[in-house]
Amino acid sequence: MLFSRKKPTISRQRKINVPLSPNPENMANQTRRSSLNRPNTIKKTPAMGSSSRLRAFLSRLGVLLLIIGLGLVLYFVTSLSGQPSVKVVPNDYQLLLRDPAIYQQYADQFLGKSVFNKSKLTINSKGLSRDMTKQYPELAMASVNLPLLSNRPVVNVEAAPVALILTSSSGVYAIGYNGKTLASTDDIPSVRSMRLPKVGDSGGINIAPGQQALSSSNVHFIVNAIKILEAKGFKATSTNINNASSELDINIDAKPYIIKFNLQSDTPKEQVGTLLATLKQLQKDNIEPTKYIDVRVSGRAYYQ
Repeated sequence: MLFSRKKPTISRQRKINVPLSPNPENMANQTRRSSLNRPNTIKKTPAMGSSSRLRAFLSRLGVLLLIIGLGLVLYFVTSLSGQPSVKVVPNDYQLLLRDPAIYQQYADQFLGKSVFNKSKLTINSKGLSRDMTKQYPELAMASVNLPLLSNRPVVNVEAAPVALILTSSSGVYAIGYNGKTLASTDDIPSVRSMRLPKVGDSGGINIAPGQQALSSSNVHFIVNAIKILEAKGFKATSTNINNASSELDINIDAKPYIIKFNLQSDTPKEQVGTLLATLKQLQKDNIEPTKYIDVRVSGRAYYQ
């Protein structure tokens, strides 16, 4: 046939489906939904468990080390070690004191008797002070000082005030204002050189360090009588006491006579007044006693 119908041409090209560009927001939502629906499949590994235990151990170790450190600091601050040092508190009676090494040795022996004395928290400071002043009557005070930044205790010692020096047949002694014997020249030779009233004993007083030698009133009477006489221009060249008869004999300006005072009186002021009036009258009469002037009776004077 000249004119035949042409068969339609069928394209042999393969259809390709091109995916559309994904929407980021949709993908994020889908991912979140997917993760919520997906079961948790992460398991703890042995390494992760070991790491957790290590952190807990290190935490506990840190606390333990902190406690140990604080304990060591507390121990260092409160512990005591070494011999105690002795510090002399200065006053006018320092000559009465012994070598500080003697007090140091006593304090060291006392503190060494108990393990509790190795700590600032438990040291028996009051006991040391009490026993030390009892052992050494010349001490008015023995106190313990515990420095904050030092482990060595400090013992402060102070000499007791001395009223007079009493000489008896048994020796020479320092007497305090309370009448107690503070020290003897056998223990402390420097007692002799103290510039204090020197009083002799003619009544046989029993004297021993730490014991009562005179009454406190007698001591004050003697000291005040000498002071009043010196204030009036007289110098006491010798002084003797007879405790048995309550008599005080004072020689003034190296005169050939003594003045007899009554120790039972509260104050020597009246008796010294009687003495001054008597001396004035004797001088007027050009009379000088050769043995004594006795003012022991209130308002009266006798002489010989």
